[in-house]
Amino acid sequence: LLSALLTVCAAFGQQKLPDGVLYYWDCDRWTSGGWRDNAWAKGGSGRIDFDVADKFHGAASIRLDGVMDAEVAAYNLETPVLVETGGEYVLQVWTKTRRVAGVAEVRCLAHGPKPGEQYRPLGWVKLSPTGHLRLPADQDWTRHRVTIGDLPGGTNRLFFYFRIEGEGTVWFDDVVLTPVGP
Repeated sequence: LLSALLTVCAAFGQQKLPDGVLYYWDCDRWTSGGWRDNAWAKGGSGRIDFDVADKFHGAASIRLDGVMDAEVAAYNLETPVLVETGGEYVLQVWTKTRRVAGVAEVRCLAHGPKPGEQYRPLGWVKLSPTGHLRLPADQDWTRHRVTIGDLPGGTNRLFFYFRIEGEGTVWFDDVVLTPVGP
C-alpha cells in the first residue's frame, strides 16, 4: 500500500490519494501538506530544514534541530485532516532521533466548527497511554503506527504537530492517515 501511495502522490502532487487514504504528506517541502514552522509569525525558527541527505523515502525528510530551553515545532495548520467524531483512524509516521536531551514527540489536536470561527481547538488526542507519542533519544528510522479513536465530541478536523524541546535532532517522513476497517 505504501509504495502505491507514494507513486500516486508523486504522480499527482498529492491531489489524488489511493482509496482509503485520508491524508498523506511526503515531508519533502512545506507546500505539499500545508505545514509550517511554529515560529512562522516571527519569520521562522531557523531550526527546521528539509534534509535531502537523511530521509526514509522520497526527496527529503523534515529535520528539527532542537536547542536548549526552547521549542522547535512544525504543524499542518493550512491543511486540516477531515475526520468524523465517531471514527477510528491509523496514523503512520517514520521518525529518526539523534541525541535528544529533552522531548521529541508527535502531537495531534482535535478541532471542531463554531459559527464565525475558522478553528476551534477541542483538545489533544491521545496517541499513547501517556498522551503524546514520545520518541526515544536515539533511534534509527522507525515506523510508528498509532490508532486514533475516542475523539472529543464535535471533532471534524485533526492537526498534527512535530516538535522537539531541548537539544537534539529529530527527523519525520511519510505521514499517512487512514480509517480503521474496510
